[in-house]
Amino acid sequence: PAAIVPASADASLQNRACLLSLSPTNAEKMGRLDSCLITVSLDDYTHSVTNDASGALLGQIRNVSSGVDATNRWFDKSMSLIVESNARFGMMGEHSAVDALIPSIIADWAISEPIDQSVFADGHSGSEGVFELLAWQADEYISSECRLAKERARAIINDSDVNVLHFCEYGIRWIKEAGGQLCVEIPTHL
Repeated sequence: PAAIVPASADASLQNRACLLSLSPTNAEKMGRLDSCLITVSLDDYTHSVTNDASGALLGQIRNVSSGVDATNRWFDKSMSLIVESNARFGMMGEHSAVDALIPSIIADWAISEPIDQSVFADGHSGSEGVFELLAWQADEYISSECRLAKERARAIINDSDVNVLHFCEYGIRWIKEAGGQLCVEIPTHL
């Protein structure tokens, strides 16, 4: 479904309505996605930019943020957990500044919380039947829209830089020194 997002919001609503009208199971699956708090994307690949450690890190950052073509992602949730085929995983937060804090808070809690090993004592995790592949019934129109959306996504992804920038000058002291000038400079640079 992430690949059905077209160039405009109006077309997106039209595509969504079309997808839902194709099958009652499509509507049921979309309802489940709309009502969930987080999503889990289980990728059948591992993305790496190069074969060295830095390429693996950049590949993971790219994969968590968009995947290779923006499929198997749900971009409008507070948190998405993305698991690659080698069990490497990451979390993506929804695009607004406050919502993006949620994954980091959850990660901090999960890392500090001890794992109760007794839950796994019988060899079962209790998750049988919880996860389900959400395959959609599509017609030629939706399939065509998905192909076009993937092309747009690939162009944006290929033109995006996923490197982490360490800028040591930005901080409380720097903001205080910049004062009101910061508010004027930001819009002029955009």
